[in-house]
This record gives sequence, C-alpha cells and structure tokens, in this order.
Amino acid sequence: MMRLTGTRRWGAIAFAACMVTGLAACSSASSSSSSSAPAATSPSAVPSTTSAGTSASTAYAGAVTNYPQYVGGSGAANSSLSPVTIGWVEEQNGPPNESFPQATAAAEATVKYINSTLGGVHGHPVKLSQCYIAAVEAQGTTCGDQMVNTKGVEAIVEGIDAVGNASMYGVVNGTIPTLVGVSADSADNTGKNIEASAKASGFTVTMIPYSATATDLVAQATQMEQAQIQVPDCGFVDCPEMAKAMSEIGDTTKPALSVPLWNSLPGAAYPGGDLPHWMVGEATANLETQADPGVAAYYKTIESYGLSAADTANAFSGVAFGSLLFAVKIMNEIPFASLSPSAITAKIKSYIGPLPLGPTAINCTGTLYPADTNSCSDYDQFYQYAGKGQWNLLEGWTN
Repeated sequence: MMRLTGTRRWGAIAFAACMVTGLAACSSASSSSSSSAPAATSPSAVPSTTSAGTSASTAYAGAVTNYPQYVGGSGAANSSLSPVTIGWVEEQNGPPNESFPQATAAAEATVKYINSTLGGVHGHPVKLSQCYIAAVEAQGTTCGDQMVNTKGVEAIVEGIDAVGNASMYGVVNGTIPTLVGVSADSADNTGKNIEASAKASGFTVTMIPYSATATDLVAQATQMEQAQIQVPDCGFVDCPEMAKAMSEIGDTTKPALSVPLWNSLPGAAYPGGDLPHWMVGEATANLETQADPGVAAYYKTIESYGLSAADTANAFSGVAFGSLLFAVKIMNEIPFASLSPSAITAKIKSYIGPLPLGPTAINCTGTLYPADTNSCSDYDQFYQYAGKGQWNLLEGWTN
C-alpha cells in the first residue's frame, strides 16, 4: 500500500486518477508476453547517499539475503512426502494489456528453489494450486471455489490482480489466509484511500478524475500542473497518455510522484522512448538496482531456476518471490502436525520482521492500522528515474 509522506513545503497535491466505474480497473498490463520488461533490463547502481543525506548502506540495512536462514530450512524436500499446497491466484490469459504471466513464471521458479534448496515445508515439497483471472470479476468466484474445494490448500498467495479480488474474498470468507504483496484491485485500494492518506499527512489535495478510456489528458495535466507536487495516479494503460500530456504542455519542472505501475512498462511506451523522470514510491524493492543487497541476492538465486532475465526484472516477479518465501517461513514455524489455515493465520498475526524484497520490518499484528487489522505494512522506498536505465534513491524504507 502506498502512503504519501513529505515535508510541509509540499502543501498542495493534485492527484490525476483514472475514474473507476463499477469494477473496471484503472490499470492493466502492457502485454501478455514475458518480454515486456522495464525500460532498464540491467539493474543499475545508485548514489552512495540519498537526496535526504541517508547513506545507501543505511537505507538497505536489514535486507533479506540469506534465504535458508530466513525460511528456516535447507536442502532438498523429500519428494516421497505429501506435498504442502499453496494457492496461487493471478490475473492472466485475458486481454494482452491485462495479463501478468511474469509473476506466474516467477512463482513456479520460486517453488523449484524452495523444493530443491530450502527444504520445502518441514521437508515436504511445496506445490501450487494455480487459478487465473482473465480480467473478469466473476472469475474471482471461480478461483475462490477452487481454493476452498481443493484439499490441502494451506494458504493463498496472490500475484497481481487488477480485478476479481472482491469476489474471491467473498467465497474464501477468511477460511484460508490470503497473502497480497501489492494489490492493483479497487477492492483493496481506491483513490479515496490515497486521498485520505495524503490529507492525514497534512496536504491539501485536489482530485482530478478521468475516464479509464480517456486518451487525451491535456486538460487534466494542465490542472494538475497548478499544484506544488503532482501525483499522476495512473496505471499500465493511462500512464503513457498522462506522460504524453505532461510533455505536450511542457510540464517538466515540478515534482511528479506516481504509484509503481508506470515503471513496469517498457520505455518504448512513453514519449521519447524512455520512462518519464518521475518519482516513485515502492512498497517492494526496486528490482532495477542491485546496489540493494536484497535485490542482488534475488537475481543471483532466481535466474538459476529457469526465470528469464526479462521476467526476473519484472516488479511482480519480485512480489511473487517474497510472498512465497514468507509463506514458507510462516509454515516452517508451525509444527507440521499442527499445520492448518487457521494456525497459519494466527502465526501471521503475530509476525513482526522482514520481508524478502520488501520492508525490513513489517507488522502483521493488527496494530499498524486498527481500522484495518489485516494491513502488515505502509512502508515505501522512494526513487527518481534519471533516464537511460538509471535510478536515484531518494529515501529508504519510510512510512
């Protein structure tokens, strides 16, 4: 979940946000092909200090790099033992701009790694019960039915779902713990939530809605330009349109902070053939910089298990990797004879600690947001794109 924090000198924010009608999502993937990688395919270095003066080593301190130690297991799982089943739900096989096969490829590679090197769960191999949502809300019901009716599903891990979450949650009804690394579904996050968060941080906010099908955003960009800081809260389809509109009106000097969806598109999708020089607040590690030791460890590990370089660099691949390792860690902390969805839920609810490719201290005890006891983190890292594949770290994990 993205939360905006900042100094009081940024006193006015203008949000330009896709207007959701019904359950249509504002954001959608750029391509169903796994070749849709971020603009920079070779992770870059970052400055030794952030713009706020924090050293990069301090910003990255606590990153998870020792995966056997983290999950509490090592060696190969015993294939003769009964498998431990984790549900995997992902938006895939739908329209090209609403399909995320990279995360599924990463999930499958991660399970290979877990079973060959991390000992599975208490020595038992992990297997995925996979279900895909093809951009239709009702298919969330289908996936929910599959999860509750498949014997032995201990937990559900979501990849990136821009639609279907609400229907699936309604079917599962809390009977199986569901781990959502970063959600793009309005059932989990809405523009109103972002607006409320910004106002709570002391900002004056102007919301500038537009249709999900709009292609000319010059009027919205012009209105947004009047603010001291601009937040193009856009997605896979509309971010290039917003960047184009901002370029056309010459809006290049004021800060622009956007959610981490625009930077998962190839640079060719944007004016000039490169990503806009926006800032991004990311709830997961920026996979474009191996200066982060957690990212470097991820690259060194996952590509050895069949994941392509392009898929490895996809942000949603990192979400899949971190969420699955976290699930295995939690299950390894429960005696195998006592393993059950309710036991996993209870263990998660007591967890305070790091997340691979995520914040170094998530808190799942329900105290982070008393009104939303399922939230584990509101931390972000902030980067700014400098062009030609280079990212500048602005601030380390902060809430």
